[in-house]
Amino acid sequence: RVVKDGDMDVYDHDKVSKTALFNYFDASSTKKIKVGENSTAEIQSRQYQDLIFDYQELKQKLQAMHDFVATVMENNEVLSQDRAAIDESRAVLQNECSELLKTRKQLENDRDAYLLERAKLTKEKTVMHAEMEKLIETLDCACRERAELVDRIENLSKELEQVKNCFDQVKGERNKLLERQVQLQIELDRFSKWHKRTKREQGKLCTLQQQTEICKHLIQELDNDIQLLHLGLRQLLQSE
Repeated sequence: RVVKDGDMDVYDHDKVSKTALFNYFDASSTKKIKVGENSTAEIQSRQYQDLIFDYQELKQKLQAMHDFVATVMENNEVLSQDRAAIDESRAVLQNECSELLKTRKQLENDRDAYLLERAKLTKEKTVMHAEMEKLIETLDCACRERAELVDRIENLSKELEQVKNCFDQVKGERNKLLERQVQLQIELDRFSKWHKRTKREQGKLCTLQQQTEICKHLIQELDNDIQLLHLGLRQLLQSE
């Protein structure tokens, strides 16, 4: 609270702040300051102490501001370094993004090529399935034909066995006929010596000659049959 008293300002010392006193005080001023009943020297001493206190406080604040500015400068340097690192990281990320975009484009192209190849393979698979069905049908036909051939071979083997038995029988009969021919030849030779003796013996000789010719004819037919059997047997063996 300030009360005007002529050309002097009267202060209530307890109510006046230090900042107000600091702003008001001027060493070159001729004003007299009167506070209550105190003297001017006491007021000046008190003001001087307040100024020293304010100076120390301002000095501390200034030091704090210097420290704050140094901290800000240091942080600014760190931020500049971080900004440079961020810019570098951004450039790296942009390059990586470009590479990723290229890779994505390549992957899309590869996917399209894969889809085309897959469609082509699906079509080929369908064709192969159809061909496989045809091959299975052909294989079934071949299996049936093979079974028929096996049955035919078994039948031919049985027929061959029968032919062999017939051949053995014909061979035995031929041997018997050969023996009979030898006996008849002996008898023919015997009766040839005696054919002049009697007509009866001559007739018998003619009969023996006829029988001999018949035996020769039968032997010839048997030989022909044997040759045919040999030929048939050879064909059966080749077929088997």
